[in-house]
Amino acid sequence: MADETGMPEPQPPNDDECCGGGACCPCVWDSYYERRRIWLAHQAERKKQQAADACGETESDPPFC
Repeated sequence: MADETGMPEPQPPNDDECCGGGACCPCVWDSYYERRRIWLAHQAERKKQQAADACGETESDPPFC
């Protein structure tokens, strides 16, 4: 599912995409985990910004809610 910014949640690789041999560099799972890490960081930042927006906070103002 994509958020408002259009950044879709990464999906794990299909069973037939990984050879299971451990020799691929990077493995499709390595790529998935990296994309997921970036997506989760983006989601956390988005939630933080939404909370700040809900409070009327700007970068220069302290929160007042």
